[in-house]
Amino acid sequence: MTGSDAPPLPRREFARALAVGVSGCALGLAGHPNAVAQEPPAEKPKLPTVPELILTQIVVDYPGEHWNEDTLGSVLGDVRADLARGRLLKSVPLTNGDEPGPIFAAYRAPVQGQP
Repeated sequence: MTGSDAPPLPRREFARALAVGVSGCALGLAGHPNAVAQEPPAEKPKLPTVPELILTQIVVDYPGEHWNEDTLGSVLGDVRADLARGRLLKSVPLTNGDEPGPIFAAYRAPVQGQP
């Protein structure tokens, strides 16, 4: 023992007292007049849309002088159509048993002696 007449403090009581003390200290500092004022977050820059990102990646992957406003507009239209088609396909609910229809069936020759 430490020589003190006070009974030892259980761990849970110590943790509770420590949490109360830390939270009180934090609250006290937050209300202090010399506390650092937080600046409001700056406005976030406008992010490019998905079709713009895809078009940019296409131009990066296939560099050349053949890109002009007409071809870029055509490719952007195709990208938007593909994305719309993907959203349409995604909107169709499928169950676990849905599968493609059979397009091939094996021919089974009749067994001799059976009709």
